[in-house]
Amino acid sequence: MRIQHPVLGWPLRSPKKQNMPTLRPEELPKLMRSLIMPNLSVSTRCLIEWQLLTLVRPSEASGARWAEIYLDAKLWTIPAERMKAKREHIVPLSSQALEILEAMKPISASCEHVFPSRNDP
Repeated sequence: MRIQHPVLGWPLRSPKKQNMPTLRPEELPKLMRSLIMPNLSVSTRCLIEWQLLTLVRPSEASGARWAEIYLDAKLWTIPAERMKAKREHIVPLSSQALEILEAMKPISASCEHVFPSRNDP
């Protein structure tokens, strides 16, 4: 599809849609080693591990809210409006995922989001 530049009138091409690159299994150990780098915040480190453990999309992982977490049932229920398929999604939480939540409690328990942004909590 071609559109015109709004000011100059030149024809512009729409940007090509590109999928995010995947991580090959043999690259996973390197990623896990990089998580102990001192320049990563605890919140960022926990978010990356959370996404790996829950296997959800980045926006769903970073948008996790405390109200969606059911610790007693060991479940995370993502509401339909936050899911690409527009259906509620229930994620069973492993013991490692629960440990991440425990690590995040002192940082974000008083916030809406489990992994609040440093710039916009």
